Amino acid sequence: MKNSRCSVVFLTAIALFLGAMVTTIAVQPQGFTHNADMAMSATGVALSRTYYDPNLGVKVNQPGYINNGDFNVYPNWPALGFKAIAAWYQLLGKDSIDNARLLVALLYACTTVLFFAFLLRSEFDFNVAVLSTILFVVLPQHLTYGNIIFADMWLLPFWLLSFLIFTAQPKFYFLIVFIAIFATLNFMWFVFFVIPALVVMLVYRHYALSARQMGLLLLLSVASIWLFQKLLLTVFDNVPLFAELRQWSVFPLLTNIKLSAYLVLKSSARVLYEAIPVLLLVGCVTYLGVVRNGLRLRARHLDSFIFVGLTLFFAVLSLPSWFVTHNTSSVFFSVLIAVTGALVLQSSNQQQPRKTVLLGCLSIVAAVALYAGLPHLTQGRSNIATFKQIVEHISQTDRHTLKRPNVIFSLRSDRGWSRHGLKMAVKEELRAYIFRIRSPKEPIKLVDYFQSSTSKLRRLDAPGFDSSKFYYVTDFPYTEKLLHSNYLSFTEYSLPSGVFLYEFELEVAR
Repeated sequence: MKNSRCSVVFLTAIALFLGAMVTTIAVQPQGFTHNADMAMSATGVALSRTYYDPNLGVKVNQPGYINNGDFNVYPNWPALGFKAIAAWYQLLGKDSIDNARLLVALLYACTTVLFFAFLLRSEFDFNVAVLSTILFVVLPQHLTYGNIIFADMWLLPFWLLSFLIFTAQPKFYFLIVFIAIFATLNFMWFVFFVIPALVVMLVYRHYALSARQMGLLLLLSVASIWLFQKLLLTVFDNVPLFAELRQWSVFPLLTNIKLSAYLVLKSSARVLYEAIPVLLLVGCVTYLGVVRNGLRLRARHLDSFIFVGLTLFFAVLSLPSWFVTHNTSSVFFSVLIAVTGALVLQSSNQQQPRKTVLLGCLSIVAAVALYAGLPHLTQGRSNIATFKQIVEHISQTDRHTLKRPNVIFSLRSDRGWSRHGLKMAVKEELRAYIFRIRSPKEPIKLVDYFQSSTSKLRRLDAPGFDSSKFYYVTDFPYTEKLLHSNYLSFTEYSLPSGVFLYEFELEVAR
């Protein structure tokens, strides 16, 4: 009997894995589809390519990419996550956006199986675990996260693996600390919230604490996190990883309350929107009278929910500025939302099991509908339209050359342009060399700047750069008189939202 159940669980896990793979691959975009994707995925591809192709200028054991003719180190994240993507490229034989997204889909599927295993280890009923896992797969922000190529793609698998280990015997708890430290040193910031949550849960599970004592413990934990961050920022002032901590910790939030209040409300509204399937479940279960009869949940279920909630609580407290300013931060809440759905379904299943499947299916349909409506709530479509037209024009012009195009950007950020995202997306879509200037230059000075930058590319032994032609993207239009030159030929293209693309070609070597 036990072997038969194990076989069913194993086959279900495989089915969920394959279903998650098919789902996320089916919704994966061609190229980059929104501002966050442009900024994150394009940057992730650029950082991983430098480890796949040594000619792209990697000089140190930190991620980076060629920018403005120099190799710029990108110190925000440790390198191992991007090295893993590069190793995946080598396995498949090609460094492409599609291959990178295939790795993301694999991680997404692994995360699905880890979530399913976590619910089973937490003693949720089998059908509840299956329905809740499917809900987890199709929650809007989580599904969107299934095609983001960046260091963050590794976080949910590590996070859920820690939860899974937490459900094991206490003698395995040291593995959570090991995973947290390993992930922090090599993939991402992870230790800042997993270790405090672990400590609190160990105390919670092994000591009979009253509500007052538990509240006091949480307050002391919050104070300890902030003091610990302050100590790290003071002692390790010049370490890149802790410079990121300085930017996203609680301290910048305290000095910019007006701006942060708006962002907190915006982030909360987004999470509330994505939690609609669970709100539907809660409403249905309440209507069926389950709450009125009492929630018959095992302590194991509540322990698991509290651990997930505390971990997210400490994450938000540790890096609040990151959570309120990043569009992808609500992926963390998808775990809590799905576990909440599992708790509600579990309570329903114990009293009216025939309706549990119906409730679960309704919540899954609601999640899919929300995902379909999510693009209509996003902003910055003009950036995407401009990006596509830049790529189209340059591709048509350079379709017969083997050289990489050179693209110079000069866009005013006060007009809402995502300069970094647009720049990185163009770089990776066209395999281009990118440059940025803060203010517009006259054509001759622009040529001087370009030639100075290409001389840096030559010293870097950068492959395939073009020393005679470049493109200039700007919202500062030139006049015909200003563009008149014996050294240049040019073509002007007008793009959406007042952007201009100029193609410059040097006719005479200078």
